[in-house]
Amino acid sequence: MQIETYISDIEFNFDGSVKQYPYRTARVRDRFMEMRRDAEELKGFLQDLEAKLAEAAGKNPDNHTVYELTTSSGNRLCIMFHDFYVYFGLSLEEGSW
Repeated sequence: MQIETYISDIEFNFDGSVKQYPYRTARVRDRFMEMRRDAEELKGFLQDLEAKLAEAAGKNPDNHTVYELTTSSGNRLCIMFHDFYVYFGLSLEEGSW
């Protein structure tokens, strides 16, 4: 079973706000998952996810960026696209690094 087969059917349907923190202006905290960007079975999914988040934020995709997704009830998910990994966490820390 290949993940990509199923991931290609996922529709990005998020009812909330998406904010992009540009190049090295924030880091994900309270991380609970990371994925290698070059993992062959995830490559298409991660590229699509990054493009859809950038579009939802009204920005262009870039490296070392954090996307903060906030639901209408205030729950947050933060996703950071780094050189070799994509990190998922529940909060972020703003500041240049």
